[in-house]
Amino acid sequence: MESPNTTTTLTGRSIQDLPNPGGDLTYPAQFAPGALINTAGSSNDFVGGQNGYGNVQFNGLPALSNAYIVDGLETNDPLTNLNSGLNDYDFSTYDTPLVTYSTLAQFTYGVASTATKAFPVAASQPFNYLNLDLFAQDAVKLSSKLTWTLGVRTATNSNPLSPHSLIASLPGSFATSSHNPDQPLNQAIVTGRDKLFASTPLLLMQPRSAIAWQFAPKTVLRTGFGVFSDLLPGSIVDSIAANPPYINTFQGGLLGQAGGTAIAPGVPNSAVDATVAANQAFLSGFQQGALSCAAASAAPKTCLPPVALTAIPDGQLRAPYFLQWSFGIERQLGNTGTLRAQYVGTRAVNQPYSTQVNGYQTVCAGCLSPFPYGAPTDPRFASVTQFTN
Repeated sequence: MESPNTTTTLTGRSIQDLPNPGGDLTYPAQFAPGALINTAGSSNDFVGGQNGYGNVQFNGLPALSNAYIVDGLETNDPLTNLNSGLNDYDFSTYDTPLVTYSTLAQFTYGVASTATKAFPVAASQPFNYLNLDLFAQDAVKLSSKLTWTLGVRTATNSNPLSPHSLIASLPGSFATSSHNPDQPLNQAIVTGRDKLFASTPLLLMQPRSAIAWQFAPKTVLRTGFGVFSDLLPGSIVDSIAANPPYINTFQGGLLGQAGGTAIAPGVPNSAVDATVAANQAFLSGFQQGALSCAAASAAPKTCLPPVALTAIPDGQLRAPYFLQWSFGIERQLGNTGTLRAQYVGTRAVNQPYSTQVNGYQTVCAGCLSPFPYGAPTDPRFASVTQFTN
């Protein structure tokens, strides 16, 4: 059993868990009829309106590359242990298309049930994100039977940056944005942004403290408390980076809104070619300030279909972190055995989550609050995923 006169310290490499910013998004949503589908990751969504639903599958696994630098420095003397280190990473993402069929007859005759094609403005869209951690720990022997360990870790998590300014989003959260259907989409969606959020915290302080006390022969009491910051999931950046007009996803085929039936491109009535034409029409209309098809004065042939997007929160991003505490007793059994009873508590604070804020229900007026009855809050948009923390 470990003596209370010694302290176990972890190196920087084992203290800092390396991030894995990848992830898929999967959620059900009810879209407006004729919706432009837009998402990141791999998922199954439902498209439809008051007249029914159609199952849509599409593929868009993000490609993630991670670079790590983990340096550790440890010095020891009879009374103290000091540790320090740093780490960082970055990632990038892109989307891919998918064509599906539902029956053997459709496969035999080359008929597409769905043909979903993504149109990113660039094949690869890098995002720069820096996580820098500095930490120090000191273990002090207050007596021959009592050791106090005190540590602090500081973290700087940068605002995810698009070096090519390819971020598009609402000016703020969905709730605080305008829902006027006569406002053109190119005025409702802010394009050319380089930073994901309005601002992020400059520094996150993470103090930790622990006590080891040998209160009886061969018996040690251990207790501690600490604050631990968390990294922003890379899937959040993936989903916001997929907002139109920088990544547009259209669906053709029998169940799609773009039209076409043939699986192969370059053939008459091709479902894939129909998505290409739909994307070209959308980009042209968006740049010229065309109205959404939800506007009363919209021209049916040139209006823009409802678009799906992910909305950012208002103001400064609240950094996610964890509070952790423990209390335990260790008892030495013989020369090689140890018996431990320990309680560990954890509380997560400001953890990111997402909600569908533009859905609606068709059951009855006033039912299933806060979802409105019969129509979405903003008919210019299909599924709106609100990121909150």
